[in-house]
Amino acid sequence: MAGRSLTKTLGKRIQEERKRKGISQVTLSIRAGLSANYISEIERGTRDVKLSTIDRIAKELSVAPHTLLK
Repeated sequence: MAGRSLTKTLGKRIQEERKRKGISQVTLSIRAGLSANYISEIERGTRDVKLSTIDRIAKELSVAPHTLLK
């Protein structure tokens, strides 16, 4: 259960940062080289994410990767 909680927390933080910066899921997906569907699944907490993907998303949101894991 702890893993699923972390996945949901990560998704929520990515969504918060993305919205705070006024970036759509589509824009984030293009900039990070990921599909919009994949970004959506991450934000809903239904997809596990590799560290390298977290790093790519964090760079596009101009935040440190650990910020998304708080």
